[in-house]
Amino acid sequence: MSKKWFKNIIHGKLFCAIEHTNVQQKLQINFLLLKKQKREFVVEKKEICLELNDLFKFLKKKQHLFLIVNNEQVLTKSINGKLESQKAVHIAFPNLNSSDFYYESYSNESNTFVSICRKIYIDELIKNHEKLQYNVIDFSLGNLVSAHLLPYLNEDKLQTSNAVLSIKNKVLTNINKTEAGFQKVYTINDLEVNNNTVLGLAGILSYYTGQTITQKSFTDKSYELHNRFTQIRIFDLGLKAGLSFIFILLLFNFLIFSNYRDKINSINSEIEVNESYKGNLLSLKEEVVKKKKIIDEITSSETSKVSLYLDKIGASTPNTILLTQLNYQPLTKNIKKEKEIPYQQQQILIKGKSANGETFSTWISSLEQENWIKTITLVNYGTGKKTTTKFQLKITLSE
Repeated sequence: MSKKWFKNIIHGKLFCAIEHTNVQQKLQINFLLLKKQKREFVVEKKEICLELNDLFKFLKKKQHLFLIVNNEQVLTKSINGKLESQKAVHIAFPNLNSSDFYYESYSNESNTFVSICRKIYIDELIKNHEKLQYNVIDFSLGNLVSAHLLPYLNEDKLQTSNAVLSIKNKVLTNINKTEAGFQKVYTINDLEVNNNTVLGLAGILSYYTGQTITQKSFTDKSYELHNRFTQIRIFDLGLKAGLSFIFILLLFNFLIFSNYRDKINSINSEIEVNESYKGNLLSLKEEVVKKKKIIDEITSSETSKVSLYLDKIGASTPNTILLTQLNYQPLTKNIKKEKEIPYQQQQILIKGKSANGETFSTWISSLEQENWIKTITLVNYGTGKKTTTKFQLKITLSE
């Protein structure tokens, strides 16, 4: 399951095959693009190009593809007998320097088909695709890749871009080259392809299924190409994932930063308001302190004088007189919120009881002699029991 998942990630949903062939002695590039939808393939594009650069019109860069070399650079021969590929090459091409060629073979019970092509040509062709930023992950020579379609065919003949293949009991029996231009449409496993793209379908099945039906001398080269593409794909996906992660991280940090910035702005606004309130509070506090200092200075001197006056009043009071209240600067009205406090300045209100009228009169007369008393007013006298009389005096101070 993990290998299948990894394969799907690496290959993606698009699978492509390109065939380089000759039709009526002219270069023709056939390409087929399949798209995997759920568990089946659908034909996405199938086109014919006359130059390699024309692929840009139909195929996106970095697409992986299966390359089929089926032009005049490939030689194909059939020899009798079911032979191993290297031996078949020596028989078919006895003077061939096999180190300079890639070769591929397909065998049935009576024949072996061998296709060869110079390594320098194949390698240069692969480099040309890589320059256009297309990733060749495997390749095949001539028409031999068609062997991958044999299990799905019910035909006795299969026409390709430049040959007619004979098939018997799902086995390839003959390959006849043809120069005739023709169009033949096939429906293979519910996919509609024509003779120009039928080998492309076989190539896609070859590298998608990973099956090995033909024998190749370039297995190591195929592995190198596929491994190189895998590394490029992993790097590309890793780079995209890394950039996506960095973007998400930066976005997350930006959202956090924006949130904290809003909070900081709100706190700064509160601080500015508080600083303003603090400034006003300090100003008011300073003003209160100044006024309190003035009041303390005033009241401290007055309090000492008042204390002296009250002491003298208390000392001069006869035994027959009982003082019940001494009130300095008494209120004239009840205190109301946010209103000035009304009081009688420089006055002392005295309340008490007298047991002897003469003694009371003498006491009043003695107080009138004090230079700190301006006037003495008898507010009330004569209420109470017969033995004692309640009185109320108001003394106005001279200072």
